[in-house]
Amino acid sequence: MLLIVASLTVSSCGGGALEYNSDVNYPLAPPEIRSIPLKTLDGEEFRISERQGKVLLLNFWATWCIPCIEEMPHLVELQKELGSKGFEVLGMNTEVLTYEDEGQTLEEVELKIRALMKEQNLNYEVVWTSKEAYETTAKLARFPGIPLSLMLDADGKVIGVFTGAGKETIEKMKQTARAAVEARESKS
Repeated sequence: MLLIVASLTVSSCGGGALEYNSDVNYPLAPPEIRSIPLKTLDGEEFRISERQGKVLLLNFWATWCIPCIEEMPHLVELQKELGSKGFEVLGMNTEVLTYEDEGQTLEEVELKIRALMKEQNLNYEVVWTSKEAYETTAKLARFPGIPLSLMLDADGKVIGVFTGAGKETIEKMKQTARAAVEARESKS
């Protein structure tokens, strides 16, 4: 699978470097992302809209995706740095969408996920994504692959889409998260 490393701003038609700009009226995340029930690995259901008030990074990934795994320490770092300031990473595992096609059981996939969570010392929540949330995000990003991350500000507005796990993309993700948390704190 070819992975494209790019940063996009969802509010424009073209690509380019992501610039966090508090003056831009970013769109709300689509209902397919905000309202679809998601499940934690422990079976707890919630909706993204219930997390409004926090800056959220929705990171779509899979255990077989090497760039996804390479990105994890950076997500752990962001969660550690900004988690107490109203920032939250949600690891949106996509294997729930394809495990049967791969000849696996959901239990087998969950065991791989939990082993990887332990190996990577994940300090953020991992959830099973929904088809609607993934497809909507992939359409916004114009990128039908992973790793794929969508950042929402505290109001639930899309402020960044990040594809791939290249150094530049990760740095833009970190800058955007820090700026969004700072904007959130200045509103308080």
